[in-house]
Amino acid sequence: MNGRGRDGRVVAEADGPRMRAGRRAAGFVAAGRSRPAQLSADLAGKAVHGLTGG
Repeated sequence: MNGRGRDGRVVAEADGPRMRAGRRAAGFVAAGRSRPAQLSADLAGKAVHGLTGG
């Protein structure tokens, strides 16, 4: 998935309101024009949780 280095780091460091924006952005990017942003946001959230270890 895209956004491991940039989004991952930014989101992990933010750990706040920016975390939402990061997940949303990653979701939209991953969704593209075929899948709903919600599904992608969920996947992005799981990836972020995996990166942060929480």
